[in-house]
Amino acid sequence: MKNIKPRNIFLIDALGAFVSFIMLGFVLPNFDSLLGIPVQVLFILSFLAFLLSIYSSLCYFYFPDKWKPYLKAIAIANGSYCIFTFLILTYYFDNITIWCWFYFIIEILIIFYLVRIEWNKAE
Repeated sequence: MKNIKPRNIFLIDALGAFVSFIMLGFVLPNFDSLLGIPVQVLFILSFLAFLLSIYSSLCYFYFPDKWKPYLKAIAIANGSYCIFTFLILTYYFDNITIWCWFYFIIEILIIFYLVRIEWNKAE
């Protein structure tokens, strides 16, 4: 991943956030009884993922000359999203199922891997 161009990191981030937006806003609400987490919470997380997707898309299409602060900003935003998601999972700990844990732990691990790449590239 060291050879990946910074501009393409924004594209990867935008696409990943868009997938999260679709999953959280349109797919997973249909399985709320299997997850044990309120649909409203899924919609909030979906909206946040949508905002992150827009930010990364704008950075990709209007790639700034001084891109490092923008890459750091999305790394911080992604990390904050993961922490927020984990706090929600702990709040609903007694209600959520193994399927919910599975989905969100996988999502968090993928995002934290991307955060590491973004942060290292921005250094």
